[in-house]
Amino acid sequence: MDMGEPRFHPREIPVDVPGDSALHVTAMVDGRAFVLSAVSMGNPHAVIFELPENWEHFGPLIEHHPLFPQRTNVEFVEVLSPREVRVKVWERGVGATLACGTGACAVVAAGVARGVLERRVLVHLPGGALSVVWKEDGCLSLEGPAEEVFEARLLKEAVDTWTLPSA
Repeated sequence: MDMGEPRFHPREIPVDVPGDSALHVTAMVDGRAFVLSAVSMGNPHAVIFELPENWEHFGPLIEHHPLFPQRTNVEFVEVLSPREVRVKVWERGVGATLACGTGACAVVAAGVARGVLERRVLVHLPGGALSVVWKEDGCLSLEGPAEEVFEARLLKEAVDTWTLPSA
């Protein structure tokens, strides 16, 4: 799947830092300093190249950090090699999740921009592995398994009663 181009300018993420990029931002969180890279893949991401044991404690604190006026997704990354990482995801408004395609892409974009990763990376998430490639055209591509996890049917009677809020 083509995931588009990453955005690094603070206004496009958004993240409240000066300058033209936010690849090395220090955020104090519960008495601890985290160095993060802010990236937009159409939604905001804070990529942290460390995986603390208590990452689920820090996830919501970083999501709601004042640096991020619209909150942010958070990826905690263990670099296994320049071509392989292990990632834990704290998704904005959701919490810990098993996988995040835009998050996997943000990790690779931040890692390449910081000189930590190569342009083709295997990203291990709790829900499975994804292959991410940052192509020469500037877009990231994502490949991985997809599986149906839910099926629903809406009753016509229920749909007929729905009303849209007035504008």
